[in-house]
Amino acid sequence: MPNNPYQTEGDLGFVGISSRENPVNIPAGFVQYAQNMRMDRGEAKVRPGCLDLTTTDIVASNKKFLTGCLYTTPSGVQYIVLVSETGLYTYSPATMLFSSAYNYPTQTIGGTSYVRGITESDPVDAFQAENKIYILRGYSRNEVFTITGSPAVSRTGSTVTLNFGATNHGYAIGDEIIVYVPTHPDLSGSYFVETVPSST
Repeated sequence: MPNNPYQTEGDLGFVGISSRENPVNIPAGFVQYAQNMRMDRGEAKVRPGCLDLTTTDIVASNKKFLTGCLYTTPSGVQYIVLVSETGLYTYSPATMLFSSAYNYPTQTIGGTSYVRGITESDPVDAFQAENKIYILRGYSRNEVFTITGSPAVSRTGSTVTLNFGATNHGYAIGDEIIVYVPTHPDLSGSYFVETVPSST
């Protein structure tokens, strides 16, 4: 066997594989068999393969990672963002270090802490835009209520009170809702239900 097994007499360059023909009939530039190789611009090169990014601390954490995405800092440093049910984690391929959790927002209502978390059954996706990580999580209840009455919406401090008129809203303490008030953007936002004075 020659010292360089990737070249044979008569071949000027490698362009591909022809595995079904008789080896004596294969035209110049083709090989019949190549393992873990790439034909790159006329050269046969060993394919690098996959890099194992799994570290023992990720495995030992017993976290349920639901999705992930790539995050690149403005200076060009790359991280892999891992989204779990209770928080975000980052992994640096350069240093092979796994961060502690970046917890999701919480709010304590009546001594109970409610988390804007994600359950395993929720559809979830994550992506980077404008140097931020966005998480799309869960399904909407597909219910849109028009708040009516007098007043339809009011705010005291950080608490917004909604009046659904005669409509039963069906919400419970700790539910998340999104309020949109076109004429009052300062009242619009995502809230936890803190109290349910009535079904409306």
